[in-house]
Amino acid sequence: MKLGLEKKTGLNRMITSWKSSGNPGVGDYSYKLELVGSTQMFLFKGMTRYWRAGSWNGLGWSGVPCMTKGNIFIANYINNDDEVTIAYHMRNPSMLSRVVATESGTLERLTWHESDRKWIEFWFYSNDQCDVYNHCGPFGFCDPNASVTFECDCLPGYESQSPQDWYIRDGSKGCKRKVGIHMCDVGDGFVELAGVKIPDTFSAHVNMSLGLKACEELCLRNCTCKGYASADISKGAEGGGCIMWHGCMNDTRTFLDGGQSLYMRLDAAELGTLIRYQYCFCLNLILIFNRLYVCF
Repeated sequence: MKLGLEKKTGLNRMITSWKSSGNPGVGDYSYKLELVGSTQMFLFKGMTRYWRAGSWNGLGWSGVPCMTKGNIFIANYINNDDEVTIAYHMRNPSMLSRVVATESGTLERLTWHESDRKWIEFWFYSNDQCDVYNHCGPFGFCDPNASVTFECDCLPGYESQSPQDWYIRDGSKGCKRKVGIHMCDVGDGFVELAGVKIPDTFSAHVNMSLGLKACEELCLRNCTCKGYASADISKGAEGGGCIMWHGCMNDTRTFLDGGQSLYMRLDAAELGTLIRYQYCFCLNLILIFNRLYVCF
């Protein structure tokens, strides 16, 4: 079965939930594709974004790290003049699998276990608080593995919009540019955040003809460019295509395994502070057993 948009007819094939477990009428939740910046998949509650699978990165959706080459299914993504669709084919044709949007707001992939005669959960979303759409607000960064501290942090170069709200673990207002940072001066550069779901691309510009190096150079020349990422990580380290953000950066999170790199723009002062901190941290790790700490 295909999910996605037929461009000539406007038909958008989607998955919708039931009203309840006993009522197959159309419910509140729908899982569908949107052409926003780069192609993205969302789980909606009514008209509200509830969970974002992320943008297509050549291997899978950026917010679904289990979509790997070794998976039980093959994802066939098509983007041409006629359609933007995705279809899933089982590697083992004898296996049965289905995707369900439930009335409680989860998205589940189930596989049939013949010996037990029942459906087994292969994966489901949402998994944690960071899967809730834009949980940490604009320019926020969600890390579900921050076991002691609040799961919300700010992207590099930003600080909490409301420290009082963050103190009570409400990150919905997000982050603002740090005081004293001056973008577009001599010495601007980028810091890499690895293993993340890149931000919602609604305010992004996509250029599929650029590699990562050219993307960096173009972003640096544009004062409104806040960060960039590869549009297609299947092309290797250099990447194929460029996504650049010029407005809000929403719904960014980290993964223990999977995700891709996001490059955030910083001014010279902030970039220098970050480099000194990282260097000092490395020296602390190396010299910790001698109780000797050195910073430069």
